[in-house]
Amino acid sequence: FGESAPAGELFKHFGFTVENILNTANELLG
Repeated sequence: FGESAPAGELFKHFGFTVENILNTANELLG
């Protein structure tokens, strides 16, 4: 990404938190 922030912060910044992933998966799987 060319970012100097820790991976965890990058994931949060781009919305890739575990909670968001689980919520999206639940919506897709219904």
